[in-house]
Amino acid sequence: MKYIMFIFFLATSFSYANVCKLDNKIMYSILLNEAYSKKDVGYSYIISFNDESDQELIKRTKLKKYMLNSRNLDCKNKEFCEKVLKALVKNKITNIDLGPYQIHYRSHYKNVPISTFFDLEQSYLFACQYVKTKIKKYGFNWYAIASYHSETPKYNSRYQISLKENYRSLKRN
Repeated sequence: MKYIMFIFFLATSFSYANVCKLDNKIMYSILLNEAYSKKDVGYSYIISFNDESDQELIKRTKLKKYMLNSRNLDCKNKEFCEKVLKALVKNKITNIDLGPYQIHYRSHYKNVPISTFFDLEQSYLFACQYVKTKIKKYGFNWYAIASYHSETPKYNSRYQISLKENYRSLKRN
C-alpha cells in the first residue's frame, strides 16, 4: 500500500509541478508524518480530534462506531466525511485535523472548500502552497517545513525529527 500511494503521489506531484514547485519527497515526508498509520499513507477519510473533551463527546454519539482509536475517526468516504464535518462544526467542534494532510480546520476553514479536506490531490495542493508560505516567511529550512505542523519550537522540533527521518528514507530509495 505504501508503495502504491508513493507512485500515485509522484504522479500527482508531477501533474501539479507548475502549481507547486517543492521537492515531492518533502511533500511525501509530510504525508507520511500526517498518516493515521504507515499502511494508510494518503488515506483521505480521517478526522482527528485534538481536544480530549471532544474525543469523549464523540464516544457518546453514533459516530463512536467509526472511531479507530480515541483520537481518529474513519468517515469512510468523501460524502460522509463532509456530512460529519458539517455536523461537528454545527456543534462547535472545530479543533480537528482533516484528511490525508491533516489540515487543521479551525486554522484554515475560511480559505479551504470542504471538498479539499478529504481529497488527496486537492489537499496536496493546499498543503504545498501552505508550506511555500512558511518557506517564504522563514527561508528554506527544516523549521519552515515543519511549521506546516506547528511554529511552536517544542512541537516543531519533534515534527522535524520524523520529517527528516522520512525524507532520508525516501532519498535512499
